[in-house]
Amino acid sequence: MLPVQDLQQHCATRWDGASEATLTQSLAAPATACIEAGLLVDDGPDHAGNGSCLSLTVSVRSIYREAIAGAFVRAIDDRLRLSRELRDRIVTALHEALLNAVMHGHLKLEAGLRDTLGGFETAHETIVRQLASQQYAQSRVVIAAQWGAGRLLIAVHDNGVGFDPDKNRSRQRGCGRGLAVVEAFCDSVTHLDGGRTIVLGFEL
Repeated sequence: MLPVQDLQQHCATRWDGASEATLTQSLAAPATACIEAGLLVDDGPDHAGNGSCLSLTVSVRSIYREAIAGAFVRAIDDRLRLSRELRDRIVTALHEALLNAVMHGHLKLEAGLRDTLGGFETAHETIVRQLASQQYAQSRVVIAAQWGAGRLLIAVHDNGVGFDPDKNRSRQRGCGRGLAVVEAFCDSVTHLDGGRTIVLGFEL
């Protein structure tokens, strides 16, 4: 595990965690990796010189509080010049994948809890309370994009409890609905690592 300030050899920039605007600056080219300040990350591969990839490591707290999906996709768009329709599809799918990682992978909220007004309020109170605890200061999600040969892949990996995609797909309510949204907006969806990684595929 290395602190962010020791990752210069991996061409990583640091995001201060303050706002979507500062995240956009941190993701700007030529950056190929960005890590939120204060997070400890595994010593991963060096992406130096690889202009066809971009990764972002952020806390669970920041995913709930900031428009992470929008900033990340804008950074990809700056490099690839996506069509508006494709950009909107990617933002929607990535946003849902990130919410699933936070609410079900880390916070372990029950499927269907937000299907009623009372349940929605309970879910919101639970989320705010849990995210305020120190337990989630180092809980993180990694978003990694790679593109080439007319295809863009975006993997979302969390270190939460995972889930069974087939079981959730069969549900009509709750988190199964989020999975349905992801599948509707992607050209392909792959689940790995016991549901802790989802790979969103898009034709360019």
